[in-house]
Amino acid sequence: MRFAILGQTAVADAENLNLTLLQRRAIAALVAAELIGRRRGLPPEHRGLSAERLMQAIWQDYADHANSLKTLLSGLRARLGERLPKGSDGRYRIVLDPADTVDALDFHALLENAETAMGAGEPLRAVTILQEAVDLWSGPPLADVPEQVDQLRAWSEELLRDRGTAVALLLQTRLELGGDHHHGLVADVEQALADDPSSEPLHALLMRALARAGQYARALQYFATADARLREETGYGPGPHLRQVRDEIAAEAETAAAPAPAPPVMTPVLKQLPPALWDFTGRQSEITQLVQWLTPQHGRRGVPIVNISGPPGVGKSTLAIQVAHELSSDYEDQIWVPMGAMSGKPRAIADVLAELLGTLGVTSRNVPPSLHERSMLVRSILAGRRVLLVIDDVAELHQVQALLPGTAGSAVILTSRKRMVDSGVRSLVLHPMGIEEARALLEEIIGRQRVAAEPEGAKELIRACSGLPLALQISGARLVIQDSWRIADLAARLHELSEFSVGDKTILASLAESYTALPEPAQQAFRVLSLAGSDWPAWLATMLLATGDAGPLLETLVLHNLLTTAGVDAVGQPRYRFHDVLREYAAMRLSEHYCDHAIALQQLLFGWLELVSVAAAATPGEFHFPSARAITPTTFAPAAVCDLITTDPDGWYDAECGNIVTVTRLACQYERYRLAYGLASRLSAYLIREERLQETEDLWREIVQISADAGDANVTAQARLRLAWLIMQQPGQSERAVPLADTCITVFTDQSDHQGLSRALAMRAEAHYRMAAEAHDDAEDTGTPPAHRADHRIADHLAQAVNDAQQARELSRTLATRQTELVSTWILAMAASLQADGTAAAEYADEAMKLGIAHSAEHRDRSYEMHALYAVATAALACARYQAAYEACESGRALAQAIRHRTAEARFVEKRGDVLTAMIRCAKEQGDDRAAKEHRKAALAAYREASHVYSGDLVDAHRYRCMKKMVKADAVAQ
Repeated sequence: MRFAILGQTAVADAENLNLTLLQRRAIAALVAAELIGRRRGLPPEHRGLSAERLMQAIWQDYADHANSLKTLLSGLRARLGERLPKGSDGRYRIVLDPADTVDALDFHALLENAETAMGAGEPLRAVTILQEAVDLWSGPPLADVPEQVDQLRAWSEELLRDRGTAVALLLQTRLELGGDHHHGLVADVEQALADDPSSEPLHALLMRALARAGQYARALQYFATADARLREETGYGPGPHLRQVRDEIAAEAETAAAPAPAPPVMTPVLKQLPPALWDFTGRQSEITQLVQWLTPQHGRRGVPIVNISGPPGVGKSTLAIQVAHELSSDYEDQIWVPMGAMSGKPRAIADVLAELLGTLGVTSRNVPPSLHERSMLVRSILAGRRVLLVIDDVAELHQVQALLPGTAGSAVILTSRKRMVDSGVRSLVLHPMGIEEARALLEEIIGRQRVAAEPEGAKELIRACSGLPLALQISGARLVIQDSWRIADLAARLHELSEFSVGDKTILASLAESYTALPEPAQQAFRVLSLAGSDWPAWLATMLLATGDAGPLLETLVLHNLLTTAGVDAVGQPRYRFHDVLREYAAMRLSEHYCDHAIALQQLLFGWLELVSVAAAATPGEFHFPSARAITPTTFAPAAVCDLITTDPDGWYDAECGNIVTVTRLACQYERYRLAYGLASRLSAYLIREERLQETEDLWREIVQISADAGDANVTAQARLRLAWLIMQQPGQSERAVPLADTCITVFTDQSDHQGLSRALAMRAEAHYRMAAEAHDDAEDTGTPPAHRADHRIADHLAQAVNDAQQARELSRTLATRQTELVSTWILAMAASLQADGTAAAEYADEAMKLGIAHSAEHRDRSYEMHALYAVATAALACARYQAAYEACESGRALAQAIRHRTAEARFVEKRGDVLTAMIRCAKEQGDDRAAKEHRKAALAAYREASHVYSGDLVDAHRYRCMKKMVKADAVAQ
């Protein structure tokens, strides 16, 4: 296989594999982690990613997606086979076959070959190799993983630097070769500069290429362009190398330029930084980046200004102080200026300047009266000195312009809640800590042994703190004070924000400062969006806020670091993320505004109901339950989103399933159980297709409970019936479904709900059929004689199944409800097949097929036809009509693939294995050993394929069953 991660992730075997965005993210992260491990010389067992880091890379948040991760990796395992082993010790990795290729490895190999060619004096061959290396790239590395975990981010940045090296070497070699290699060189350098506008070597290369082409005037004019672009990108102008290139070209064009005099250097006098933390933990990648930006460089013009912004409590000031101490040997003066913008008592800039002048030795009577004069005097005194100015807690950039040094040699660090978007200012947005960094910080506070003693409790506490250092410090301090507390106990209390308080430290005060700094419309948006969940698409804000365009409000919240961008989802929609602590605070403020809350809740619940109705109408329904009534989305749901769903309903479900589950639970929380039922009944078919049965069961249990508490017997019975079907899917649990169906039958009979009664009878019939089938399989496994089996459970269960199914069938015919008639006829076909009554099984199966085709045509949903084909295949097998059974399996599988129903696809492949096993027996009886051998090989292949196609919650049970059937097929073939 070939793996491509230099751009959008792609996997190709004989042809490109069609992967979802989440699958691409998983593959990209695991391949990158494998390459990183190899480079570090780690043994295979230590390579890969922890489950937490892999989930963070895939879902781009800190939530627990353990079940979804298992489902996702199970689906990938079916495509990649043994390359994707099951997780070990909480880690996941990809095992690359020796024949596999990865574009990143190929790129580095080509780069090494090119360098070898250059060293051997073969520039022509080097150009060919370098061009091949550069052509491997289609975009930034790991492009599908916009917000990467630390080790992946550092590796991606290193790869980008290596690409820049390759591009620069390629262009430089072409320049030196001359001749035909100059053709298109200027355009190619300009394209490289478009990708990396801050690269001085590329600017120099472009000037030399123009000069080699005889365009001296244009080359010299371009220096001014390069100057402007570098100042825009980096905050300072060209360095000595670029100026030297300019001078050389000018000399060639018989012009000259004189170098500028160096600024004077003065003795340091100011050391005002607060102390750095001795136990500072994490943030190594951020420190590296900031130090790189702020370290003095020879020939640098202008003053580098860096803005560290982020949400409240994320550790901006602490990081600024730490970085300033790292740079203390590079700057003689270190000045600390707290502005207090968010403190409620912001300092006036004129007062700050007066204080600074006093520190610099200006007496109070010599301090100028005007702001402008004070600013000019500060700059005059600092001119020529190497000063690092740290201005903490700034509201707006214009607020501190008067403080900024005016001459090269100095640097400025600004911290703020709001992002400073301005030319000449480099921005670093500080995000909450990752799980590993947060754990390390907690260990520093309460001790490594205490964290190691409660790993799960520590994980819950970190999650409750949303990775915010302030929240972790407060929680850690409380645990230090209360040294007998369990970590898990405190974590359980942290759902109340008031618990984040110790001494004079409280997170509520910090959150309130950011909230009150927002304009009123943004405050309302912040409050209302707490209902949206943790991760959601941009259009959801438009729906919740009932506004034509929520973009400006979202931009304001992102600018103030109260909302985080979260990339683009599988259907191309931009997404946003609310960190848990911020969302809880927003929810607390929303509870203070009853009308806002009521209106937003209605928008949310009914909007999602309209959208899920559109998605349900465009995707296969549930076989056992009628399709929910269609709802025309005219009131709450945005029209553009409805169009999006219609175009790609499965992709939309993939992106939004978690949010739909969350909003369904929210409806239960507010006792809107009918809305919850409406949402769940439209989502269930998708969850079942994805084999997310436990999640579906939990959801219906919640609806059963809330509707029962409300005293609505009918809705409770409808929900309980769905619960019964879900329980039946678990091996050996069909007996538990019977009492649930009995209760539903009683309720529907008392209420004269004949449609509900027919469905409940069919459900009980299927439960008894499954119990008979399980008893039959148990008898076969233990070798019980066929005659003895009939005297036991099988006959009783089949008799009850046939009786209930016939009642359901007659009732559904009377009511003209074809869907229930189809289900009951399907059960009769399956029961007759189990009884080895081939004639009855074929008749019922043919009737089910007619009903399935008619129902599929009426609802434009071929899943009913697909389910009927399973009965046809089973009945044909019971009649020993092996060719017909085989063809039904293949037709059913094709339909399952068309509607993306992997479990149904796997069942048809497994059934094909059953047919082939029967054909082995038949061939053996006829003495045809050659045919028996061929059928054995095909049967084993079918069971093996089925075990790979199965995915979801019951994948282990399905694979165990397939394994037993493989053993049986082998035994029959002997």
